Amino acid sequence: MSPPPAASAPTVSFRPRSVSEMVDAAFQLARAYFGPLAVLAAIQAVPGLLIALAQLRLLPTRPGTTLQPERIALLFVFGAVGLCLAAIGYAAQVSAAGDGYVGQPVDAPTALRRALGRAGLVIGANLLAYLWLILPVAIAGGVMFGSVAVGSTNVAVLLLGFAFMIAGLVWAVLLLPRFMLLNAVLMLESTTILGAMRRVGDLAAGQSGRIWKVMALTFTIYFVASLAILGVLVGILRDVQTAQIVGSVVNVVIYPLMSCVFTVLYFDIRIRKEGYDIELMARQLGHADAPPRPAAG
Repeated sequence: MSPPPAASAPTVSFRPRSVSEMVDAAFQLARAYFGPLAVLAAIQAVPGLLIALAQLRLLPTRPGTTLQPERIALLFVFGAVGLCLAAIGYAAQVSAAGDGYVGQPVDAPTALRRALGRAGLVIGANLLAYLWLILPVAIAGGVMFGSVAVGSTNVAVLLLGFAFMIAGLVWAVLLLPRFMLLNAVLMLESTTILGAMRRVGDLAAGQSGRIWKVMALTFTIYFVASLAILGVLVGILRDVQTAQIVGSVVNVVIYPLMSCVFTVLYFDIRIRKEGYDIELMARQLGHADAPPRPAAG
């Protein structure tokens, strides 16, 4: 039997919110359901821990030491596994935050089962998004690397590579907002990889400015908190590498806020653009028998 909603669950007002109101609602959501969200966030934190430990073990520590090919392969494997775990852990948090937002029970095992059930969809869509975002930069890198590999110092080729780099920055500014909604679409709607890509484009249309503001505020909070934690750990442990490893675990307390912010943003955009009503929210989250709740405020 699923546990009842947390007693401290916030009363959600289903209305358009300002940027600061969205972040405040996310804080309330993360605080109300911190227990299950932190459990799921621990899965998201595993990649950073794996990669930090792998680097500590596999990377050469003495100057002039050559990195062996098999160690490069192991680092790649650790990185790939880490990214997959991070995607699943984050998607599970979004699923749990979505439940909490519409007043449904929040249960870590249930949210994790949903994310694992859509693991192929989540990993495939996130990988496609990463590749799509770095496409111009990858082309620029290919042009420059090819030029150096053939021993060419042609100014025109280097300028072409630089132009692709600039285009890549513009490309990222235009595309990144839509991908902030990707995991919410993957976990809270019935979709496919390509369908999710089209869907996030539709949702983000005309909303990029607001999404960038939410991103700027949220990531500022995240980086300030992360640096503060790292600074304290360096002061205590007197070793930067060890502090980074421990910090990747301690950061679990920050991750729930991130997932809650972009889940609230997803619902806010749907309310603004689609008049998304509460009963439909509950049904699309997989709770077809849930009674509609009256809007508060």
